[in-house]
Amino acid sequence: VFLALIAAVTCDWPCVYAPPCTCDYVASSVDCSHNGLTAVPPILNNLTGKEWHIDLSYNNITSIPDGTFGKLSISGLYLQYNQLSTIGDNVFNGNEHVIFTLYLHFNNFTEVPKAVSKLTTVYEMTVQGNPIGTLNIETLSGLAQSLNQFSFGSSSLQVWPKDLKSLPKATWLTVYGIPFETLPEDSFHDDLFILNISDSSLTSLSNTLNNKPRLFELHLVNNPKLTIKGLAEGGFTNASSLRTLSIVNCNIDTLPPIFDNMMDLGEIILTGNPIKDMADNTFPHNYTTMFQFTIRESLLERIPATFSHMTKLMNIFITNGQISQIHETDFRGMTGLYNLYLSGNPVFNISEYAFKSQRELGFLYLDDTLMTTIPKAIKNIRLLNTINMNNARVACSCESLGWMKEWMHDVKSTPNIVGDCFNIERQIHDYVINDIPHCQGN
Repeated sequence: VFLALIAAVTCDWPCVYAPPCTCDYVASSVDCSHNGLTAVPPILNNLTGKEWHIDLSYNNITSIPDGTFGKLSISGLYLQYNQLSTIGDNVFNGNEHVIFTLYLHFNNFTEVPKAVSKLTTVYEMTVQGNPIGTLNIETLSGLAQSLNQFSFGSSSLQVWPKDLKSLPKATWLTVYGIPFETLPEDSFHDDLFILNISDSSLTSLSNTLNNKPRLFELHLVNNPKLTIKGLAEGGFTNASSLRTLSIVNCNIDTLPPIFDNMMDLGEIILTGNPIKDMADNTFPHNYTTMFQFTIRESLLERIPATFSHMTKLMNIFITNGQISQIHETDFRGMTGLYNLYLSGNPVFNISEYAFKSQRELGFLYLDDTLMTTIPKAIKNIRLLNTINMNNARVACSCESLGWMKEWMHDVKSTPNIVGDCFNIERQIHDYVINDIPHCQGN
């Protein structure tokens, strides 16, 4: 009855705008996105008493004059991916102390609209992807006491906005598409909490991350000129609060030894970098906080030995690389390992003793590898839950899998085996459970 009532309210209550826009009265949301609109529709019902989230994104709107939103109270306004170049200076009248989220990214603004200067409660605002040459801090000054998440930048940005520090609460920054190869050392204030730099021309971080004691997350995405040298030049002194570091689609071929001052780092994500190897001393030997390491689409041919002392490392994702063999010592010391993903590597051989110290390993992913059998190394795992052999080349035969007959007598329960036999039309799990017990001489 309750759900039926919600459905009735959602469908039958008058909408702010006429179709094709839709309204969800319960969620206080209006969806006009992806409709090819060239202007904000006229208000059909000036519904007051609610603070609306209005989504006008992915249209062809070019301007928004004053008075467009009537007496509507708007807490979230989403105007990204339009053709906007102007909005009225007074377009937010009545919403100066209401708007919480304002998305303006990927439009045609050449400056941050002056209407923004009157807003006092905006927590998140995006202007990246607009041909804005300079950020007028005077326009943004009204946001100084509220703006926390700010995204800006494009290839049109002419100078770095040194006055960015005048937004003291903007501790979550996304810097997009900037044409500079380096940044001033004092680019960010010391209370920076989360930093995303994407699609830039940066070649070096040039000491911009020195003395950032509150920096919690750093994301470097699609910066093809950024190399190991430029990463190391970031400084990273007093980066003791850093918990997550992600480097995606950059030009990093290894990791520099910059982690001595990051003793609380818990997660590293490396995707789409030409990483070939890592020095044994990349991480200090007393590094015990790392719980997840991800390396995707790399040139690694072996598990880096620098991981061997990470006893708290629970999740390893080394996928779509060049690893062909797993050696006896590759995971030595990683006693807390629980999830191991080796998907998409040309692995064809795993040492029988590879998991000798991984008694707690619960999930092993060998899908899309060249394995022709289930590795005998799982005999050392006490509580294996799942082994994924999907799209591998496992031959279901007594010759290949007969060793599992004795092993199944010793384990409390057979793990779930995902995947199909390569040589017959059977699921591997079904073959192991029903046929292996009848194998002779194994």
